[in-house]
Amino acid sequence: MKLLGEATYNQRDSWRWYLFRAVLWKRSFADTIFPVLIHEFVALIGIVIGLNIYKIGPTSRANYVSAFLTATFVISMSILLLRFSLILLFYYRGFLFEEIGKPISLPTKIFLMICEAIKSRARSFSYQKLLPWQPVPNLSTTIKKYLETVRPILDDEKYSEIELQAKEFEHGAGQTLQWKLWMKWMISSNYVSDLWKKVVYLRERDSLIVSNVGCGDLIYSQATTNQAARAACVTLLKMNYIRDVFVKDCLKPVMMGAPLCNSQLVDFNRTLRVPQKDCDVTIKLPQTYHIAVYHKGCWYKIVVHNGKRLIRPAELERALQLIIDADNRPDSGERLLSSLTAGPRELWAKIRNEKLADGLNKESLWAIESSLEIVFLDDQETGYDPNDPSAFAKEVALALHGDGYQMWCDKPSVYMFTKNGRFLSQAEHSVADAMVLVQIREYIKYHEAYLKPYDQDGHCVGEIEFLPKPERLHWELDSETKTAIDHAYRIAKSVGDNLENTILVWEDYGKDFIKKSRVSPDAYCQMAIQLTYFKDQGKFDLTYEPAVLRLYKDGRTETVRSCSTKSCDFVRAMMDQKSDVSFDDEAERSLILN
Repeated sequence: MKLLGEATYNQRDSWRWYLFRAVLWKRSFADTIFPVLIHEFVALIGIVIGLNIYKIGPTSRANYVSAFLTATFVISMSILLLRFSLILLFYYRGFLFEEIGKPISLPTKIFLMICEAIKSRARSFSYQKLLPWQPVPNLSTTIKKYLETVRPILDDEKYSEIELQAKEFEHGAGQTLQWKLWMKWMISSNYVSDLWKKVVYLRERDSLIVSNVGCGDLIYSQATTNQAARAACVTLLKMNYIRDVFVKDCLKPVMMGAPLCNSQLVDFNRTLRVPQKDCDVTIKLPQTYHIAVYHKGCWYKIVVHNGKRLIRPAELERALQLIIDADNRPDSGERLLSSLTAGPRELWAKIRNEKLADGLNKESLWAIESSLEIVFLDDQETGYDPNDPSAFAKEVALALHGDGYQMWCDKPSVYMFTKNGRFLSQAEHSVADAMVLVQIREYIKYHEAYLKPYDQDGHCVGEIEFLPKPERLHWELDSETKTAIDHAYRIAKSVGDNLENTILVWEDYGKDFIKKSRVSPDAYCQMAIQLTYFKDQGKFDLTYEPAVLRLYKDGRTETVRSCSTKSCDFVRAMMDQKSDVSFDDEAERSLILN
């Protein structure tokens, strides 16, 4: 796995290049011998050598070398055995099935104690080579579970037909496919993740708006209403997050005490999706030190490193304010240029390869694609209004579709800041799942709340010693390119206009009430969805819920089918006022019914 640090030095004659490679080697070696630390590894070898010399007495140089090699081999094999034991330990999944409100079982206690003991020794990627491989599910069990999930939505005749087809598949083509999955499992780190990425995401030929991830701002709190200040602080905080992961190597991926896979962060960092005719590809970008900014139809480039350090939020705020105050006019076709990334992929691939592959267009396009962050400064005001539920829904919709042009669908991280300082984000989905993006937003939210980065007037705190000057990006677009831009925009806009979303802000109770009832909050919400859908549509249907598989090496997501015979029985019981289902409190029943 290639880890990208804060800087990449390609000049082999520079001492910085050798220092950088030495640091990477040290980190790789530390992760290889984890949970033993480097100084412990050296000390153990020294102890074994000392004991060997003490036993045999003064001897020749050859015996010293032999003692060193023997000690290294013995300690290395011991560490290998320890790491193999940890791999077997991490296959334990009992902690996921502990019942709420009951004492934790002894195996789970032992598991959590061991995980906690080695957690303090871990770094960002220490667990990567210790995580278990995602197992191939049993074919018969898979078919049985599938039939259980479709039974509630099929009549007897249709179910009998599906059941017959399932049996034929199990004893026919299913055996061959299962064998192929086992073969792939043996030669790859994850038998499904690369297929998921390529088939589900990279082969998509239509607009990526439907698959990309969008997120609105916090509902109840906002750090500042100053657009430039919020954009500057959030953008640099995201860079600090990347620094903490790859440079400081200090963010440990742990959930409920168990280690998680961090490979998605490697894919997320400095990655670009490149459009192709039949199937897109992802490439790793070289290290750069600038961001791309879009405002009122114009693209800009701002260098965020002064040669010695990353610029301060107050310095970046001043540069962004210069862009906001500027009275520049966009070049012909520039205003909607980014809609090419949100339109048909074949069209974008054609224009990118034929019209933007040389000269001024290539230079400007590369400035955007290779940027550390793409920042859109929007002229709209959005937010949450308790008296107008549609206001926040419009904000989230804007984050999802960007009005068809305020987005760059090829980048895994795109930020938008509204006129009143609201923070929206978009992300290309093939390289990372939503939980990775949530972690970054949690990091930003925490630091905005506790670092107090804004003064009373809403500006970023800190001295201004260096003022980066925004560089205007220009374009020379011919009529064919402009026609393609207009076509892509119409398609992207139609996809966005076809979106219907409503967000309910529920304030009556939260997860604490659910947990006190000894129920999983996720299961509670899934049953609420089943009940609501049945009350609205009068029928049951298959429901998709993503399950995070980062407990496995290179794990992505899997589908949870929450509609089952038992869930349907629950819904019918809730709908039947004469049901003999008992509740501890009639109020609990009315909460769900109403």
